[in-house]
Amino acid sequence: MSDKRNGMVWDMECPALYNNIPFKPGHKYCLLAYTDHADHWGKNIYPAIQSIANKTGYEERSVQRLTHELEEMGILIPDGVGPRGTNRWKLSLNRGGDKIAPLGIRGDIPSGDIPSGDIPSGDKMSPESINKEYILTKLGEVFSNMDWWRTFKKEIETATITQEGASVIVGGLGKKAERLHDQYSKAINRAIIVTEFKQILFTE
Repeated sequence: MSDKRNGMVWDMECPALYNNIPFKPGHKYCLLAYTDHADHWGKNIYPAIQSIANKTGYEERSVQRLTHELEEMGILIPDGVGPRGTNRWKLSLNRGGDKIAPLGIRGDIPSGDIPSGDIPSGDKMSPESINKEYILTKLGEVFSNMDWWRTFKKEIETATITQEGASVIVGGLGKKAERLHDQYSKAINRAIIVTEFKQILFTE
């Protein structure tokens, strides 16, 4: 257990937006359960999902979702496999090691990404406007023949749609996020064949 790392989590602003993903109280509570297992350097975090579920009182499915979102935010960083075969994580810390600094927030830019919404022509567009049209076009190439595609597009037409790594994040959905997750995510995640997209996530 690392009280120092737990203190860093308590200091994190909440609610907040990290890498275009809302950081909510549920994420903070789940992260506290993970940091309870961290060493002094914020590493060697490898509890089972069931252990986090027992600590937080959340369902295992909810812990899996929150964990994945913490990874997408750049807060929990995959770090191999623990001695019992569970995923091992480390915290993304600033250079001084005294603050949690999500990867995209501290200026780390994955290879191939275009920083700050710059596009090759030199014009400026928001990352959201670039991503939304591109993502919907690519998904449409895969799903346009599906009966539900038009309904789905209408459901998310006012949503914020961005790409984070290999994930499509559909945000700003409010209370219908959970319904859309239950209704569509399994079918979409099973059938996505566009190389850069591996899954779709719905957030409030």
